[in-house]
Amino acid sequence: MTACHLKQAAAAALGVTGICMDVCLPRGRRKGAVDVPVRKLIGLIPAAALVVVLAGCGASSDSNRSLSTGSQTRPSIGGGHGDTSSARAADTAQATETEFHGWKALSLTNGLVTLTAVPEIGGRIMEYKLGANPFLWVNEAELGKTYEAPKTEKDRTWHNFGGYKAWPAPQEAWGGPPDPLESQLDGGRWTGKILSKSGQTASIQMTSPEDSIVTGLQIVRTVTLYANSTRVQVKESFRNVSNREIRWSIWDVTQVPGVLTPGESASSEARIYLPLNPKSAHPGGFVRLGGDSSGQWEAVAGGRILQTTYGAEVAKIGADSDAGWATFVDEKHGVTFAKTFEYQAGKTYPDQGSSVQVFTNGANLPYMELEVLSPLHRIEPGQEVGFEVNWHCARVGGPTLKVTSAAAIKSFPQLAKKDGKVLLSGEVGVFAPGDLKVVFLDGDGKQLGTTDAVKVSPTSAATLAIPATVPEKTATAMVVLNDAGGAKVGNVAELRLSPGMARKDEKKATGG
Repeated sequence: MTACHLKQAAAAALGVTGICMDVCLPRGRRKGAVDVPVRKLIGLIPAAALVVVLAGCGASSDSNRSLSTGSQTRPSIGGGHGDTSSARAADTAQATETEFHGWKALSLTNGLVTLTAVPEIGGRIMEYKLGANPFLWVNEAELGKTYEAPKTEKDRTWHNFGGYKAWPAPQEAWGGPPDPLESQLDGGRWTGKILSKSGQTASIQMTSPEDSIVTGLQIVRTVTLYANSTRVQVKESFRNVSNREIRWSIWDVTQVPGVLTPGESASSEARIYLPLNPKSAHPGGFVRLGGDSSGQWEAVAGGRILQTTYGAEVAKIGADSDAGWATFVDEKHGVTFAKTFEYQAGKTYPDQGSSVQVFTNGANLPYMELEVLSPLHRIEPGQEVGFEVNWHCARVGGPTLKVTSAAAIKSFPQLAKKDGKVLLSGEVGVFAPGDLKVVFLDGDGKQLGTTDAVKVSPTSAATLAIPATVPEKTATAMVVLNDAGGAKVGNVAELRLSPGMARKDEKKATGG
């Protein structure tokens, strides 16, 4: 969303319309903790009690983007807010052809999460939900509708369906939305098919019409759901179908709700969190890309995390965030939608170096956009480049302090020692059902012992209270999530202990 588009948003609120056709020149993962083998070693430490309290149970407003009228509240598409009680992990993931509010659709499900995509409206993902709890904003006024490609500039209208799509960035160079004439990347009728119907993964793929004239692109979207996990892998491929070199960033645009309670114009509990780069090129770690809405953005967690609180104002920011994650959190119902991606240091990102962007729309269509961008790619004729973003979700509130491959962390796990015992505490939301345990390691990474395991699930927030005896020579305590079959999902947190912590009282170590 450009400054030009944002100015039009204000005009649109007053009934003034127009099309922004400015064209500008493009401007110029963190990897998780190292996997540690987890094996139960008998006799190295006294039996440790592991306690987990499980909480809970069962674009914009300018003339080019969102002037269609629609519901003032978040639609209850797919079920009730915060309701994860219906989620039950299955042994396999399934892909099926289905219908979504009058559209032909493709669906992925594994008992925990459901994802639904609609090829005929730009290949959008219109549903991602944990149990019956939806995470994506959907425009009820557009449900079931399709449109023919415009033939004149006067006919160009952006139909803001909601959900997820990917656009070419910078936006000024693209000229949409709506699609420029001769281009149908956003609103065109894509084709779709099932790649893998059932198994440990299930996959669907959608392909855009070729746009050899305006952008030079054809987009291929491949979506894979994993069994026994909330993880969804979204792969976007930009293929150069023109006879010239082109230069684009792959721009992941996901609309999430700004209203969590019917009747509200804005919900202060609808929030987006992203980590700020401590070596950012921008004062405060982010740059304003349009609008004037200082009240929606606040640095929290000691200035390390940027919190967006939806205030029904049209504005946008960008951040050169290098940690490879961002989240939408429904604080009212205590659920989190997390995205993870690889940040490529040293590469050129669009919009003043933005790897993550947040757009907030007005109250007429109350949503926010959580946007992740790839570096700018030079793409030769016939060449293809890709960008992978992984989606996860869990029942846990904010603020989000960190996201790993296994969990979203609300309160960093920490160790505090007293009277020869250590208590590990913290609050996390795991991305897969399984067993959580603490692994103790010496300075060389040798395993000294573990706690007993406790069962956890994405449908319940895990508030940790883990008493244990720390073995002598422990240098690191690793909080690890294994799936039901014992395979490692990932490290939740890594805690480094000060020398002698296993022998001295009143010491503390924290993760991060």
